[in-house]
Amino acid sequence: MPIRLFAKTLLFFTLLAAAGLGQTVSVQVETKDVGPATASYLRIFCNNDVRLAGLQIPLRIGANSDIIIDSVSFQYTIATGNFLFKAQVTDADREGFINIVPNLATPIPTFPTGGGEICRIHFHTTTFAADAFVPVDTFYHPTLYEELNASDAFGTTIYPSFAAGGIKIRQATPVEDANAEIPKQFSLGQNFPNPFNPNTQIVFSLKQSDHIRLDVYDVAGHCLITLAEGRYSFGEHVVIWDAGSQPSGVYFYRLTTNSGVLTRKMLLIK
Repeated sequence: MPIRLFAKTLLFFTLLAAAGLGQTVSVQVETKDVGPATASYLRIFCNNDVRLAGLQIPLRIGANSDIIIDSVSFQYTIATGNFLFKAQVTDADREGFINIVPNLATPIPTFPTGGGEICRIHFHTTTFAADAFVPVDTFYHPTLYEELNASDAFGTTIYPSFAAGGIKIRQATPVEDANAEIPKQFSLGQNFPNPFNPNTQIVFSLKQSDHIRLDVYDVAGHCLITLAEGRYSFGEHVVIWDAGSQPSGVYFYRLTTNSGVLTRKMLLIK
């Protein structure tokens, strides 16, 4: 290869690496349904196809006096190893950073590809919390260089995509009479948790006794498993799916009854 052509090729790949091109990283906040007087947590996930040596997530939790932020934990983080963890998000200041920084070491520590949980934001709701949705999103201050970013073991800066989530407060419906416990409509709830790894629960409700079939499909439309089949009584039913043998990705679950068909999407992250 001529020297000039080799130099141009080397420069191209150097610039490509410096820009972080070809490396896909995304950060996602789950959406959690809770009721009044409930203690729970909200998980932050990262999907990455490159080993990461650092991650900075600017996070903003919407103002709502019925949600009290208790702490941030990294107990189940995928960033195991020689890292420093710091969370600036508190109940008093709901805008801050989630930081994972490598300790000075050789070789530089990294966390693996594939993705998984980064941290958990622990919170509780007040006794008389009203119905509301509290968004959990990122923020960006360009003049202060406060932005969502990651880095690999070579010091390359990567700018992840971001999917916001939040906390939904839903008050329980009071039971006024015996019929109030009977669902008013045929329904299929969103699986919980979502994203999940590897177990998730699916709730469906029937307004009357009916023959049902609950199936899980991959994105290609292949039926992977039948979770429930047969005649079920009226009311609410819960089914658990253990996806331990399945790869990370998007899946669909479909409830088929004599009253109709409902389908929802779920996300498995390992």
